[in-house]
Amino acid sequence: MKFVNLTPHQITVIAGAITHVINPDGRVARVKTSVIEEQSLNGLPVRSIETGQVEGLPAPENDTVYIVSGMVLAAIPLTIRPHIAGRRDVVAPGELVRDDAGRPIGCKGFTSKPGGVRVPEDLCKSCGQERHVSGDAGYCGPCLGE
Repeated sequence: MKFVNLTPHQITVIAGAITHVINPDGRVARVKTSVIEEQSLNGLPVRSIETGQVEGLPAPENDTVYIVSGMVLAAIPLTIRPHIAGRRDVVAPGELVRDDAGRPIGCKGFTSKPGGVRVPEDLCKSCGQERHVSGDAGYCGPCLGE
């Protein structure tokens, strides 16, 4: 299994005696935002934003887990199509590990959407999700009309 880091930052996972560093992939997944209102608070600017869809998240790949920011993970819908569970191949950095000065130096692991993380193994050629029923020629049952 491989991790693809879709943040602009190096991710350092510190799990007990094990430290694992995952460098940025070069691509960045983000949440589209739009400023819908601007105001001032004691002379300081305040912008109200509206969040939109996730951009830059690649389609699922076999044996691949994508690391994104917490904001991106929160914006991923739980359900994409009626017969498909939401993306479970995406995680975000979990609880932070801090040095003696309180600066973040890594995370203890990852967080996922409800239902946990699942690494894709056998993806449908049409919908890109794991085949739910053993389909013909690489397609899941629902995409075949079953």
